[in-house]
Amino acid sequence: MLDVHGWGGLQPDLQALVRERRWAELPGAVPDDVVDAFVVSGTPREVAMRLGTRRTGVDRLALSLFASLEAKLELLEALR
Repeated sequence: MLDVHGWGGLQPDLQALVRERRWAELPGAVPDDVVDAFVVSGTPREVAMRLGTRRTGVDRLALSLFASLEAKLELLEALR
């Protein structure tokens, strides 16, 4: 997936960090623009709005395990 976006050069470094179990270094090795390409974050309303601009071709949605049940339900309602 990184290659599709032109970030294939990150793969060897990320793979090495994972293989060496250097988990704490992974966040610093992934640039913000890479995260933004794959993740939508914010309040439930903000997420719903941002997803609205990215919905073309989206056929599934994974909700964070860290979101409360209330936040998940609010997001689902906002997406209706």
